[in-house]
Amino acid sequence: MTKSKGGKFWNASCNPIVVTNCKCEVPNCWAMSMYHRFKDNYPKPDKDGIIWRPEQLDKIRSSGKARVWAMCWMGDVSKSSDNNRYLLDVFHYCDMVNEMRKFRKLPMHTFLFLTKFPDLCWFRQDAGKGIFIGTTVTNNKTANERIPTLIDTMGGYYCDLWLCVEPLLGPLNLRSYLLDRDNCIKQVIVGCEAGPNARPTDSAYIRSVVRQCKEANVPVFVKQVTPKSRLLDGRTYDELVWNITT
Repeated sequence: MTKSKGGKFWNASCNPIVVTNCKCEVPNCWAMSMYHRFKDNYPKPDKDGIIWRPEQLDKIRSSGKARVWAMCWMGDVSKSSDNNRYLLDVFHYCDMVNEMRKFRKLPMHTFLFLTKFPDLCWFRQDAGKGIFIGTTVTNNKTANERIPTLIDTMGGYYCDLWLCVEPLLGPLNLRSYLLDRDNCIKQVIVGCEAGPNARPTDSAYIRSVVRQCKEANVPVFVKQVTPKSRLLDGRTYDELVWNITT
């Protein structure tokens, strides 16, 4: 288990897919705000509102250091979007790069995929080492909808799962998922909402998630307790199951 320095649980990003019409439930969607902020720098989206930039993948292959990559975090899709063809290409590319690094006796990258729609069929394959599939939950409702779906979708395949509990907007009970060793949930990230118009998070909710992770011996990383502080009861929580280097 490693610890992050400086409050970041990944140290490189790659966004070959940009979705311009995300239908997630988060009104202050980070991906959409980033797209609109830099809209003039992107090519025109296709009829499904998707921008495909495969050249972005080159920086993974050219990276000498092993990194923790935030993969396609601007490319989450709704069920109505025909995006699987792109996601599959990215998924296979990551697996290929790690196989090359393994052959050359280099440390492998870690690839963090994250979705609010874990029932998408692109997950249904052998993931390979170094690939973590995660889903975003914000309260008990989204947790009970998405976590069982993620586990069921990945059933029978080698894969490590993780949870992004951000923004945490209400009480959250994860015990049944964390304590079941067959579920393969290896990491929990938790935090409040940040940015303009951020909705407040009760620190008691975050404290509860941390306690549940400790009970289940699952690493927990507190990204932020308030938009300007990571301190919870006077300390930070930086536990990461993957290896992050500067």
